[in-house]
Amino acid sequence: MHEAVRVLVVTQVLEVGQSDGTRVRSLEPALLRAGLHSAAELLRDDTLVELTEVRRGLEPAATALAAHRIRDQDLVGVRRHLDAMRGAGDDVELFTKHDVAFHQAVVTATGNATLATLLQGISNRTMPARVWHGLVEDDAGERAIAEHEAIYAALAARNAPLAEKCALLHVGTTAEWLREHLHHGEAVEA
Repeated sequence: MHEAVRVLVVTQVLEVGQSDGTRVRSLEPALLRAGLHSAAELLRDDTLVELTEVRRGLEPAATALAAHRIRDQDLVGVRRHLDAMRGAGDDVELFTKHDVAFHQAVVTATGNATLATLLQGISNRTMPARVWHGLVEDDAGERAIAEHEAIYAALAARNAPLAEKCALLHVGTTAEWLREHLHHGEAVEA
């Protein structure tokens, strides 16, 4: 929780006062996007792990919410990105582009613009690390497709608890891989 608060302070969502504690500055999507963009310029290796941890905290809950609210046309968009990931072959950047778009389509299906903006900012910042993961780990794409397929199936079934668990597994796998590789001396260029 401490790390999530720290990221929200850096992105100017929260403000920490000397005597009056922590309070929300603004949840306007445009301000969130600007704060995340500014903070992204300052962030490096350890903060990538922290952002992934924040993503692990927020995205499964958002996926569960999406399972309750997703419309059929939203599912079509999510499926389109899943199919594009499958069709990307060895093009890791194209794969990652559709990976990011898949998650954005899921979060957009919540109907919560604030949540979508927060997660988009986090996702954009972690994209270079996700491309790196796809380049250096042979089965990363196959495993990611299977995990995305499980998320999609849970959404299509409108099964919120299952959707949340599938998203937690998927984001958790990425977070653990990133933590392990950053702490073993490998660097991610952002």
